[in-house]
Amino acid sequence: MDWKAMPIRNAIVELLEEKGALSTDELEKKLKEEYEDLTTSALDKELMKLELNGMVTITSLGRGRKRIEFIRHERETTR
Repeated sequence: MDWKAMPIRNAIVELLEEKGALSTDELEKKLKEEYEDLTTSALDKELMKLELNGMVTITSLGRGRKRIEFIRHERETTR
C-alpha cells in the first residue's frame, strides 16, 4: 500500500462536501483515481467510521448499491 499525503477518510469527506451525495460506485470510482489499491472492503470500513461519527448517512439503493450523503452541521450561534 502506497503512502498518501491525504488520508482516505479526508478524501471521502472532501468529495462529499463538494458533491453533497454520491453512490458507492461513483465514490469508489473517483477515489480510485488517487488511491489505485483501494478495495471495496477498505472503503466500506472508512464509510462505517464516518457514519458512526455522524459525518455521513448511508442509504441502501438495493442490489448492493448505497447512497452516501455528507451531513452538514450548522454552527450554533451563541447569544
